[in-house]
Amino acid sequence: MKLYGGKPSPSKKNEEAVNTVPLTPEEQAHKARLERRKKVARKRQAMLFGGIALATIAIIALLMSIFVRPPDVSTHATEPSTDSKGNVILPSEGQPSLEDEVDEDAPSDRKKDYYTFLLCGLDQDKTRADTIMAVSYDVPNGVVNVMNIPRDTIVDANRSIKKINSGFVKGIDNLKKEVKSVIGIPIDRYVIIDFDGFEEIVDAIGGVKYNVPVRMKYDDPTQDLHIDLQPGMQTLNGEKALHFVRFRKCNAGESGGYPGGDIERIQAQQEFIKAVLKQLASPTKLLQLDDIWDAVYENIETDLSLSEIVWFGMRAITINGENIHMSTMPGIDQYLFEADFGHMQSYYIPDEAAILEYVNANLNPYTEDITKLHLKDISGYATSAPKNDKPAEETTKAPASADVKPTEAPTEAPTEAPTEAATEAEIPSIETGEEETSKAE
Repeated sequence: MKLYGGKPSPSKKNEEAVNTVPLTPEEQAHKARLERRKKVARKRQAMLFGGIALATIAIIALLMSIFVRPPDVSTHATEPSTDSKGNVILPSEGQPSLEDEVDEDAPSDRKKDYYTFLLCGLDQDKTRADTIMAVSYDVPNGVVNVMNIPRDTIVDANRSIKKINSGFVKGIDNLKKEVKSVIGIPIDRYVIIDFDGFEEIVDAIGGVKYNVPVRMKYDDPTQDLHIDLQPGMQTLNGEKALHFVRFRKCNAGESGGYPGGDIERIQAQQEFIKAVLKQLASPTKLLQLDDIWDAVYENIETDLSLSEIVWFGMRAITINGENIHMSTMPGIDQYLFEADFGHMQSYYIPDEAAILEYVNANLNPYTEDITKLHLKDISGYATSAPKNDKPAEETTKAPASADVKPTEAPTEAPTEAPTEAATEAEIPSIETGEEETSKAE
C-alpha cells in the first residue's frame, strides 16, 4: 500500500524477512536463557498462587470446623414427671420447674446426624400455637419427615382446657414438653414464626403460585380479618397466603370450605409448604437470596445458632423434594365434656399405637424404639353434657357416634370446626395462682 504523498510502507513480506534474520550464537544463547527464566518465573508464580489457594482453603476449613457446627444433642432429654396412673404432670404456677430433671431411662444411642425440630406458627395475639409441626432431618440420607400435630390435641396439662395449642401460653419450653408427651421424642431445636413474619417471607420470595382447592369466604370484624379467595391456580402474595393458611370455614350461609374440616385444612397447609419449598429451589430465586434471608432472619425466633443455621443450610440445599414427607399425627376428633371448664370441648384424641409406629419409623432420633407415650386418660370423660348443663359458649355439635375407634388417619372432622375468631375460638386459661378466669375455647 502506498500512502498518498509519502514513501511506500514496508510490506508484510519485508517485515517477515527482517524477523527471520538468523541469530548469532550469542543471541541464541541469550534468548534461551530468557525463555528458561520465564518458565521458572511462571512455575514459581503458579506454586505461589497454589500455595495461597491451599492456605485459604485450609483456613476456611479450619474456621468452618470451629464456627460451623451441627447442634450438640449429646445430653439426655428431659422427661416429664408422671402420676401413679402414668399420666404426665406438667409444670404450673406454684409447682417446681422440670428444667433440671434428667430422664435416666432415655435411650443414649442416637443416630448420626439425625435431628428433630419443632416448627410453630403463632396466632394473631401470639399466645397460642395455631400450627404445630414435629420435624426430623436425617442428614446422611437427605430425608425430612414432617408430622402436623392438630391444635386441638388433648394433653395431660394442668389447665381447664387441655388443648395443646394453649401450651405456648407458658412459653416454648412448656410446649416442647407437651409435644414430647404425645409423640415420645425430644425436640432438639425450635423455630417460631408469627402472622406478620409469614407475610413478609412470602412477599420476599415473590409470592407463591398455588391451586386454591375450595372457595374461602370468611369475615371477622373483631380481628379485622376478611378472607376472600376463589378456587383455582393463582399467585398468592403475603396477605393472601396468610389468609389461605388461616382459613377454617366459610361464613354462615356461604358455600365452600373444607369438607373434611381441620384435618383437610392441615393437609392443604402441607401442600402449600411443599409449593413454597419447590419455588425456593428454583434457580431464579438465587438472585433473591439476600432479600429472602433478611425476611427469614428478621421474622423468626429460634434457638438455632448462626453456625448451626449455616451447617444445616449447606446440607439442605442438596435435599430432593421427593425426600420431604408430610403427615398428620394419627388420632380421631371427639367431643368430650370438660368438667374443669363445665362445657363440651372439641378434642383430637391421639392414637398411641399408630403414633408409636409412625414415630419409630420416621421421627425417632434414637436407634432404639420409643415404647410409651404420656397421653391424657380420657376414660373418665363424658361424651355428652349433663342434662342440667348450660349451653356451651362455643357452638359445637357432638358427633353422631361417640364410640369411634382410633384410626391411623381420621376420615372425618366434627360437623363444625373450631372457629377462627378470638371471641369464638379457644382462649387458654392462664394459671396465675389467683382465682382462675377463662373463657370458652
